[in-house]
Amino acid sequence: MNLTERQREFVVKCFAQFMTRKEVTDAFIQEFAHELPPPPPVPKFNRKESDQQYQQEKQNYIDRFLQKVHEEYQVEYGSNADEKFQQDLLKLRKELNEEYERAFPQDVQQERKEQLDKHQADVEEHHKNVRRQLSNQLRRFNNNQKLFPQKYREQFNQERTKFIQSYQTNDLQDMNKVITELETIYGYAKLQVFQQKDPIDTARLLNTALRTLKVIMAGNAIIAKQEILDVTPDEPNQLTD
Repeated sequence: MNLTERQREFVVKCFAQFMTRKEVTDAFIQEFAHELPPPPPVPKFNRKESDQQYQQEKQNYIDRFLQKVHEEYQVEYGSNADEKFQQDLLKLRKELNEEYERAFPQDVQQERKEQLDKHQADVEEHHKNVRRQLSNQLRRFNNNQKLFPQKYREQFNQERTKFIQSYQTNDLQDMNKVITELETIYGYAKLQVFQQKDPIDTARLLNTALRTLKVIMAGNAIIAKQEILDVTPDEPNQLTD
């Protein structure tokens, strides 16, 4: 799809905020849901009693059954078979018509279900294709790409600076504020440890959490004017093996 200027600026802003390509694609789809290529429409279902196809199918069913009944009459009634058959014909047609009508709703439901199942599969395939195409299209708006448009360089840098500043804390000369910031980092690192499945990343995060915890302990010791703990690990990579 051809991206509008507003959409391009949105993508540049997302990448400037350190979002991954998957996260940018998800955000784009959510933000511009009504501007994406629409999925295939729900198919119309036009089978009615007056439909020519339906009437023809019913007539074929009745004719086949009447032919079978006529053959049975010939065996049972001999030379009187045709006369007997004509006497019962109206009754037979009525019974067969009612029988077909009773069976018809089930046939319709099954046919409709098959149509809707196929439509759902088509919609899912459509969304996959849109996501895949978008992902490939959006990645060029990350500044680490060779094809990054230079006209967005200034916007990217401004958004990156603004994003970083939003996480900065003023007056870190106050040790209590420093401790609060470190406790936030420690809490986030600990959460990531519990959510992580990759053993290498888990070890890296554990190492980060441990170092942060030691710095917090040292900071608290400073505030309490206690002996400062040595926060330097004996082996910096001890948890990464």
